[in-house]
Amino acid sequence: FPNPAADQVNIRLSKAVTFATPVTILDNTGRTIYSGSISEGSSQLQIDLNQNRISSGIYLVSVNMKDRIQTKSLVIFRE
Repeated sequence: FPNPAADQVNIRLSKAVTFATPVTILDNTGRTIYSGSISEGSSQLQIDLNQNRISSGIYLVSVNMKDRIQTKSLVIFRE
């Protein structure tokens, strides 16, 4: 959240992970524009969109847990 986002995105899971959990943001062509991870023992990750130079558009955020991959859409709106 927030969605749509402008400056930063916070990814939160319902509980802390017991292993480093990869997080990827993909553009509409499937190209990886961000790759990071939620640290072991944490339940969230904050992504600075300005630092990562992510422009306006619709993206897919993928969280790769051991037993499944959860994917959600993310709208980034910059004026």
